[in-house]
Amino acid sequence: PKDGEYWGLSKREIEIMNWVRIAKTNLEIAAILRISIFTVKNHLQDIFKALNVATRMQAAIKITESRKRDS
Repeated sequence: PKDGEYWGLSKREIEIMNWVRIAKTNLEIAAILRISIFTVKNHLQDIFKALNVATRMQAAIKITESRKRDS
């Protein structure tokens, strides 16, 4: 599966996680994707729930580890 598909993340959520993994801030992600910072935060909360994690770092690690396992 592609990044995030395993957890049922949407294309947008996967896109956001790709930016999170390279250490972009919520503000930077919002500007890049032309969405509000509030929308980025909402997506991140949904991502955290789906991945069963509490932080950006945990989410990035979980997705990165799954990529290594799947390849």
